[in-house]
Amino acid sequence: MYARTALQAVLVFLFSFQLSFVFATPTLRTQGIARRAPTSASGYETNAKRFAAGLPPLPPKRRFTPSRVGVAARAPSAVPFSGFLRIDDFETGSNIGWVSKTLLGGQIRSTPGGGQNRLPISFNFVSSGTPFDMPISDGDDFHYLGAAGGSLTGPSTTNVNPVVRTNSIPAGSGPMNVGNSGADSGGPGASESVIWKYNPSGSEFTSEWVNPDFILIATYFYLSNGPGNRFLYISSNPDLGEPEEVTRVRVFLDLA
Repeated sequence: MYARTALQAVLVFLFSFQLSFVFATPTLRTQGIARRAPTSASGYETNAKRFAAGLPPLPPKRRFTPSRVGVAARAPSAVPFSGFLRIDDFETGSNIGWVSKTLLGGQIRSTPGGGQNRLPISFNFVSSGTPFDMPISDGDDFHYLGAAGGSLTGPSTTNVNPVVRTNSIPAGSGPMNVGNSGADSGGPGASESVIWKYNPSGSEFTSEWVNPDFILIATYFYLSNGPGNRFLYISSNPDLGEPEEVTRVRVFLDLA
């Protein structure tokens, strides 16, 4: 009886010990060991490193940044004009005449009347600050209206350059020997054609001259004094006056 009781006690002890072992054993996760999220993105410059660290992939890089393509600015279109050159007194504004289509001694002169004696001209206008040459709309020699001569040395000069018919000369060039109507009659051999500027708001012409040293200088229109044949000139002096036997004039466009 005693032995049986002792055996039962041993069995109860072993059973209790086994139960305590089962409940004390921790349950291991079957999904692997959890990784600690990194506190900084440095060192994870590639997607492979980021995936291994449990980070999302890098945002895609933009290989091309489109930009708005602007339309190239167009050069202003030239506006054609044609007509006749009217000559008015600078001080009084009274009409003196028009540029004549006939020459005297190879020089451009004025005609007091209009009609068929006026010289027909044409030109292409771009802007008031852009000089141009002035084609003459007839069949005679030297097809541009320009001036002949040498240097004009500024507002104190007494020099004048006669307005003549000439061949075309590139813009910005000094006077060149390309042939002109005055040279055939013993006048200056060198001439320029791109001397004209135009202001459409007042229909008025101004002029400029490029000296042989390529210095650009503003010039003014003059008409020789006296009755009959009055010749047209340009000078860099704005006030030559009576001692030089010329009258300052303004030149306008009369539309054809």
